[in-house]
Parts: sequence; structure tokens; C-alpha cells
Amino acid sequence: MVDCVLDHHETFSSWFLYFYPPFEGNLLLIKSPSTAIAKKWLYSINQDLLIKNLSKLISIKICHKTLLWLNKYIGVVIMNLGPKIVLIVGSAPDATRISSWDLSHFASCVVINNAWRLTRHWDYLIFPEDFPVSNFPSYPIQVEKQLITACEFVPEQNKFGGFIYAGGTMAFTAGYWALGSLKPDVIAYLGCDMVYTQEEGKSSHFYGNGSADPLRQDITLQSLEAKSVRLMIHAQLQNCAIVNLSKLPHSRLLFPRASTSQIISKAFIKELLEKHINEIDPEKIKIAFQAEKKLSYMVSSGRYWESIDEFDKDKLKQIDSYWLESAAQLTRNTPNDLSYA
Repeated sequence: MVDCVLDHHETFSSWFLYFYPPFEGNLLLIKSPSTAIAKKWLYSINQDLLIKNLSKLISIKICHKTLLWLNKYIGVVIMNLGPKIVLIVGSAPDATRISSWDLSHFASCVVINNAWRLTRHWDYLIFPEDFPVSNFPSYPIQVEKQLITACEFVPEQNKFGGFIYAGGTMAFTAGYWALGSLKPDVIAYLGCDMVYTQEEGKSSHFYGNGSADPLRQDITLQSLEAKSVRLMIHAQLQNCAIVNLSKLPHSRLLFPRASTSQIISKAFIKELLEKHINEIDPEKIKIAFQAEKKLSYMVSSGRYWESIDEFDKDKLKQIDSYWLESAAQLTRNTPNDLSYA
């Protein structure tokens, strides 16, 4: 029997269920970042097995208690092949690197707005209500791909406090939606640094020059750095690490930098989460959460701009400072240049 590797923090996760006699009459449960990786592993142990029985590999949702029950009473071979990684791609010039990547290591690829142009291997396209119809993919969208609209991301973001505290721009919205809906072990950002060059001859986006939406005058975006810390801490509470794959010298995101080769390592992710526990201040986090709860700013529709006069800009700025203070060590150690803003 393969060693049983279970995560006690799991609620419901995606597993691939495989029925095949060579496993001593047992069922085989594989936890894998993607079907491609699960199939590759099966192929490595028995080529005939995969070729003859490919259709018997199916994805299911299962909880930790059920896994324990199956292992005890039915006989299940359980194999954990690595962390579940969600890639979120924005429109910064650096995002073009995705075109040369093997995306089979990612459980899902979430593209924001126009980033679908960078690869056809995306799984989710997330966009705001005012995204122009003319900017949608010109090719037929396959049935396994999904469009994520306000109907999907607003309820998820509300579970984490809503747009006023989370920040009203799609880079953060995509993060909270992925965290709540996809329940990953890792969220990896690419092309979401929110640094917009004004240098002559250089474009602000991979497709040319576009609007710097995160830099607009908005009470929810007074500190992009604070909003990134808030998202990172919410993720950590879900036992999920967030990293920035960018190679740009500056970023408004205070997520730790990492490479694609690092994030597929369970040991690296475990070390990263443990490091964060030592670098954040739980008392400051508690103060930030209490301040948000006391203000009780929530617009369930997500359209906070329709009642903007009801919110105190200075109090929101104070909450931002609490989030920054909670990760002061991270802030000191992360290079940041606001001269581009």
C-alpha cells in the first residue's frame, strides 16, 4: 500500500478516483494538482494501465473524514502528488512569460480581463461588469473553460469581508475568488504588479498602453500594499500560500517572490507558510479584523461606489495601516518603488 498522506486542514478537495485491479483489489485515490500530472504518474508506473483504462480516471470532491473512512473500511490506496496551485495572470508586460511555460503543473489558470490573449490553456476568465464585449475571446470557448462574472466573484469576496476592505480591483478580486472557490494550496500571481511605467518607448500592458485601474482615486485602494497583505493573511488562515512569480524589479504586491520550480515543491510551500507565521504579528491582525468588524462596511451587491458617501476614507486608511503593521517584517524585506505610480 502507498503511504496515506492526508491534510487535516482540508474540507472538500478535488481527488482523482481510479478503479484498477493491480492495486491489490483496492481503489486508488490520487490527490494531484491537475489531471495531467495524475495521468503522467499513472503512466510512469504502468503504461498499459493508462492506455487501456484512461476513461476510468475521474475527478471527485471528497472530505477528510470520508477519506479516513474509505481508508479504514474499504481499502483505498492514497497518493498525494503535490500542492494544488492556481495561477492568476494579469496584463503587465512580464505576463508574456506564460507563453513558454508548461502549465500542466497548475491545477487551474485564471486569466484576468485581456490576459486570455497570452495563452489558450486558461481555465477561468474573470472580468468586471464593465469589461467590453469586444475584448472577449474571438475563438469558440471550450466547454471546460468558465467565464467568471460578478455573479460568481461577488459572493466569494463577500465571504472575506467584501470589496471595501479587500480592494476594488480585479487582481485582488481574482485572488479572493480563487481562494474561496478553488481552495488551492498555492496562489501564484504573474503580471499583476500594478506598476505602470511612464518611460518613453515602454508599454504599460503586454498589449500596449492601457488604463492603470488600481491607481484610480478610490477609497478602497488607498494602499495596494496593505490590500496585498490582507489577502495574503486571509490565504494563510486557509493554509494557502501566495507568491509572486514576477521578475520585474518593483511590485505593489508584498507577496514573496518565487519561481515556478519552487512552488511545485511541498517542502518549499510548507517552509514558506511556517516563515510567514514567524513574520506576521497575530495581535496586529486581530486589531485589523476587529476594526473592520466595528465599522461593518458591507455592500452585498459589490457596487460600493453607489453609496460611497457612507464610508469614512480616514478610517479605512487606518485599517490599511493595521494590515501593514501586521506584516512589518515582510514590508521591510520586500523591495517597493512607488515612483512609477
